[in-house]
Amino acid sequence: MKRKGSFLQTHLNVFILFLIVIILTVYVVSTVLYQQNIREIGKNFSTTSENLSSCRQQIQNFRSQLVQTIQVLNTSEESVKKYDELYEEKESELDVKETELKTKETLITECEQNRDKFENFYEGEKSKVSRLGLDIEKLNKDISEYNQTIDELEDKIDDRDDTIDLLEGEVSCLERTPDGNESAC
Repeated sequence: MKRKGSFLQTHLNVFILFLIVIILTVYVVSTVLYQQNIREIGKNFSTTSENLSSCRQQIQNFRSQLVQTIQVLNTSEESVKKYDELYEEKESELDVKETELKTKETLITECEQNRDKFENFYEGEKSKVSRLGLDIEKLNKDISEYNQTIDELEDKIDDRDDTIDLLEGEVSCLERTPDGNESAC
């Protein structure tokens, strides 16, 4: 006699296994994407930091050159006009460099904000996976209890089927036996 419910039980286990595989796949893909984004942000941060250091060094060099130029140009009245022109040029270059520096600082701030967003997203996903794991454990426990109940009910059905077979045998015997000999059944 084929047990009832074994088809359902087999496919239910496969379905649960499939759900677990999907959840794990989503978790792994999220983790890999998160790590790739963090690496990329780190690379961008390093590049921006290097550029920032280079800009600061260039600004320092420009300031040194400016000081030297001021000393040379102060020696004569003719040099004052050249000094003014050179000063304006260097000042505009300095403004450009300061603007670039501010832009890069803004980029660094955005990168840090994005990193924080990704970290928050990662933590949120991690807690979701944890909750899903607890839900899966509870569902597995419930399935176990239901399977045990099904097994008990199938045992009762088997016992009743045996009783019915016995009673059917007696009824068949009673139907075949003449009314006076019924005690033999």
